Parts: sequence; C-alpha cells; structure tokens
Amino acid sequence: QGLYLKAQKAAVDALLASNDYEAALKSLDEAIKLSPDDMELRLAQAKLMSLAGAKPDLSKMGEPQNNGERLAYAEALMAQGEFQKATDMMKSVVGTVNDPKQAFAIADVALLNKDLDDAEAAYKKALSLSGAPDRAQRGLDEVARLRKASLEDVRVADELFKKNQLDGAIDRYRHAVSTN
Repeated sequence: QGLYLKAQKAAVDALLASNDYEAALKSLDEAIKLSPDDMELRLAQAKLMSLAGAKPDLSKMGEPQNNGERLAYAEALMAQGEFQKATDMMKSVVGTVNDPKQAFAIADVALLNKDLDDAEAAYKKALSLSGAPDRAQRGLDEVARLRKASLEDVRVADELFKKNQLDGAIDRYRHAVSTN
C-alpha cells in the first residue's frame, strides 16, 4: 500500500494526462481470463472500476485468503458503500495481526481511508504488541484530530441548517462524512 501511494504521488502528472480506464480494464480482463482465480487482479479491477465511476461486482470474487487481500477487499467494500461489511473485514484483519509493523501498516491504511474506528483499533493493537509508543501516539492523535474536525463540521452544518442555508449545510455534512 505504501509503495502504491508513493507511485501514485510520483505519477500524478501521468494520471492527469491519461485516464483511459477502458484500455486498462480491457487489459485486466485479459489477465483475469488467463488467471481467473487471482484475487489481486480482481481487486485491482474493482479499484479501477471505482475510479472510472462504475460499481464493481464483488460477488464474482472469492473470499480473501490472507490479510493483504482482506485489507484490499475491505477498501473495495468501502468504495461500494458497504461500510458494515468493510468494518467487519477490517476487524478480522486487526484481530489476526501479531506484528506491530503490520498493525501500523493496517492503521495507516485505515487512516488514509478515513476509517477512524479501525485506525484507532489498529494503532492500539500496535501499541499493545510493544510497538513504538511515539508512533502509536502520533496515529492516535491524528485520529482524535480528524474526529474533532468531523464533529466541528457537523456542528457548523447543524447551525447552517437551522438558518436554512442548505447548500452550506450540505457541504459541511459531506466534508464531515469524508473526514470520518
């Protein structure tokens, strides 16, 4: 996930220059025909479909077999708006990890996805596994900051709603949801 984010940051100009999702999806379809049971290819297809604005059909995929696949599957579920299933999948990942570095990685991914409950649980798990207390505290502080920002957005949105300023209220509610 970290390498993906680094590559994404380095390739922003290339991404803006070309968003030919059809060609990429066609290539993935061909690869899936060659290896139909490859979960990574199916998850990549689901992510690409989400980026293209299409709703991926996760029912075609089998069950994830390892924590990496479960994490990617949870991201795909979240992109589809199936938040409870995504949370359940993330809880299973956090519950099975026994290495502080892996717990930190899971927490960081959850934080990037604005899944604050699972990020907090993973940071606490990393701390309990004798992980770096400073790193865990930084992560927990960021979770608290995002929660506070989200609550502030809701408070402001409620005030705007009471004043019948609906456009502003809607924007603030959306921002609160995107933050948490």
